[in-house]
Amino acid sequence: LSHDLSNNFLAITANLQFLEEQLAQQPGMHESAEALSAALAIIQRTREGMRRLLQHERLRGASVLPGVGPVRLREVVEPIVTLGAFDAKNKGLRVEIDIDPGATVHSNADLLTIVLQNLVGNAMKHTARKADAQGAEASASDRMVRIGAERSREGGKDAWKLYVSDDGPGIPQEQLHRLFNAFEHLPDSADGMFGDGRGFGLGLAIASQAARLLGTKIEVETQSGRGSRFSLSVAACDDSSKAA
Repeated sequence: LSHDLSNNFLAITANLQFLEEQLAQQPGMHESAEALSAALAIIQRTREGMRRLLQHERLRGASVLPGVGPVRLREVVEPIVTLGAFDAKNKGLRVEIDIDPGATVHSNADLLTIVLQNLVGNAMKHTARKADAQGAEASASDRMVRIGAERSREGGKDAWKLYVSDDGPGIPQEQLHRLFNAFEHLPDSADGMFGDGRGFGLGLAIASQAARLLGTKIEVETQSGRGSRFSLSVAACDDSSKAA
């Protein structure tokens, strides 16, 4: 079903893009071109929602542990930041990476990417929301998302603690138990999926399932009005020469 719908969406998108380009060149058709642009944005968000649903179900049902090996953390993080650079710029955000170039973990690069994509996307969304609410009062430090890694010891073994921190509004303590539940929204949350800004509420649920398959879990530190920090510990691997 998803495959068929995706093909239909692609055909509709191509036709709408053609019409948008034609209308944009015609005098007095600016509003019509903007309407088509809004429709294209909704289609894109719908396709992204379908992808998230499939990804969540695949991870939720997975029981076989993934293949693991040496993974350099910066090689996972940098492409995510690069892909999100345009969105960050439009939202007036800065994304900072603080990871030792030699930091290497024994993990699965694909699952780590899934975790970080969703954590970074979540951080950008809520940092932008708070900054927009503050308006002109928001300083540069109120528009920062940080991705870092700290050396730690977990269960007597060396590990790297990966974290994503934001300057968002924070999360009420009484709501933390719902944070990783699929299809739930915390008060005033927004997922940017449908026209009203609300989506399926799957981003953090997907990140949590991917972390579970990696044998770890996501921890949250948050303070109302001061932002949040999401972190997970991954076993360290000192043999950087074999990292992929």
